[in-house]
Amino acid sequence: MQVTSARSGPVRVPGVRRRTNIRGRACQSQASQTSDAALELDQAKELFEAKSHLFVDMRSTKAYEYEHVTKPVKMTVNVPFTQGSMEEFVGELKVRFRPGAKLLLVDETGEDGIQAAEVLREAGYVGVYGVVGGYTGWLKNYTTTGRRRIQGKFVSTGKEALKSGLGLDPAVASTYEENHGKVDLSLPSNRG
Repeated sequence: MQVTSARSGPVRVPGVRRRTNIRGRACQSQASQTSDAALELDQAKELFEAKSHLFVDMRSTKAYEYEHVTKPVKMTVNVPFTQGSMEEFVGELKVRFRPGAKLLLVDETGEDGIQAAEVLREAGYVGVYGVVGGYTGWLKNYTTTGRRRIQGKFVSTGKEALKSGLGLDPAVASTYEENHGKVDLSLPSNRG
C-alpha cells in the first residue's frame, strides 16, 4: 500500500495490500496498493500535537490503563477493538463520533487501525486515518508524553559507563575519565 500525504508525497508501506473477502468487504493481505487512510508516525504526531485530531487507542482497556499517550491532555480516548468483527467496531465508532470527526486510529500494529479508517472513509468520515506502525511504532519513536526517543546508548564518560552497567573494566573507565579518552597516556600495557 502507498500512503499519500500533502507534506511528503507517497510513502510505501511494505507487505500490505487491500483486497476483498468472500462478502466483498475490504481486508488486508500481502502486496501493495494506495490508501489515503494511512499516515506515517511523524505525520500523525504533527496532527495530534496540533490538537486537530483525536488519538483513538484501539488496544484493550487493560493495556490502555497500564500505559497510553498522555499529551496533549484530553486528546486520547480508548475504544477497544476486541476479537469481534470490524463491522461491530466501526459501528461503535459511528455511534461515538460524528462524520466530521478528525481521528487517528491506533491499534497495536497499525493494520486494524488502517482497515477501520478505510471503512470509515467509505462511510463519509474523511478526517480519519490509521497510523502506520500502530502503538508499537509510536512507542519505538516517542514516549507516552510525546518526546522523541533517542536511539542507541550514549555514554559521555568512563564513570557514566560504569554507572550504566555496560560492564566496562573499572581501570579502563577511570583511565578514560582521567585522561579525557586518551587511554594510551596512562595504561602501562599501552606504553612503549
